[in-house]
Amino acid sequence: MMKNKKCCKGGILLKLIVILSIVTSQTFAFVTPTSTTVTMPSSSLLFQQKQQQQQQYRTSSLQMWGKNDDEIPTSERIKSCIPYLLPIFDGDQFGKYIYLRFPPLGFLDELCIKPVADKMHDIPFLGLAIFLLLSLGTLQNFDMSRNVRFNTQQAILIDILLILPEFIGEGLVDADIPRYLAEPASNFVWYVYMSMVLYSVVFNLRGKKPDGIPYVSGYADALTGPM
Repeated sequence: MMKNKKCCKGGILLKLIVILSIVTSQTFAFVTPTSTTVTMPSSSLLFQQKQQQQQQYRTSSLQMWGKNDDEIPTSERIKSCIPYLLPIFDGDQFGKYIYLRFPPLGFLDELCIKPVADKMHDIPFLGLAIFLLLSLGTLQNFDMSRNVRFNTQQAILIDILLILPEFIGEGLVDADIPRYLAEPASNFVWYVYMSMVLYSVVFNLRGKKPDGIPYVSGYADALTGPM
């Protein structure tokens, strides 16, 4: 048991390191170098040149970011849903009280989700390996469609949101927390992340881009890039 706890905490810390490295690399990746000039133009000419550059940048950005963003081809709809299995498996533990109160959900969990989630927690760093495969394997991988890469990054960000409650849960595993406090907290986490997952899956199956999650979708779009 102690070994599993240490592996779980180590996996969470490694996830945080990977996240920081990705954020740092993306920050520098999107910085455009500025060119230096020897001659100093007049203020009016400089203002006109700046306006032209801004207009060209807006036009090119709209052209790049607007390609196939609204409609998802039929061949990509299932592929776009697959990455959301990661947060489903990682956050399964937060639904334990809900599964007890709603037996049909508990039956489905025992049949489809819990066996895989238990394997991911039992095998050291298996969950981290899948996380790294999805995050680094699809980041700036232009051989994949932008829709699949966007949904992969969004699924990863949803999984990242589970790190804090997971870390708190691991720290309080030996504490005697009353159920009237533990149950609503656990249920809240489950409702939030499952709502984001279901929203994304439903929109993908309908052929629509699931970009309506506040903050998460915007950052997933930035991580995906313009192409």
